[in-house]
Amino acid sequence: MDETNREPVDKTIKTRLYYNSSRAHTRLGNLEDSQALLHEGINWCIESEELHLLPALHYQIGYNYELMGDYAKALEFLDYSISLFELFPGHNYSTFLSEKRSHYLRVLDQPK
Repeated sequence: MDETNREPVDKTIKTRLYYNSSRAHTRLGNLEDSQALLHEGINWCIESEELHLLPALHYQIGYNYELMGDYAKALEFLDYSISLFELFPGHNYSTFLSEKRSHYLRVLDQPK
């Protein structure tokens, strides 16, 4: 019997699986599971040189930190995502990301 390689030829499939699974976990409130999948997705992107969703994976980590109330970490990952999105011409997220960044900075600037 001939064995078949079950690894998808299109590397974006696995990247999208990490991303979409992590988003589902975020929506269900399973933030730790989401974070784990996102970090695995980032590692996969780097290993496979599949960088298309790398900015979105970083954004989602930041968003999870926002939901956890850790705005300093959220800002760190948002800044990573902004830098990465800038490498991909034609993305439509500049306004959204800059507004999100301003919001994080306002929250961090508030006295505790």
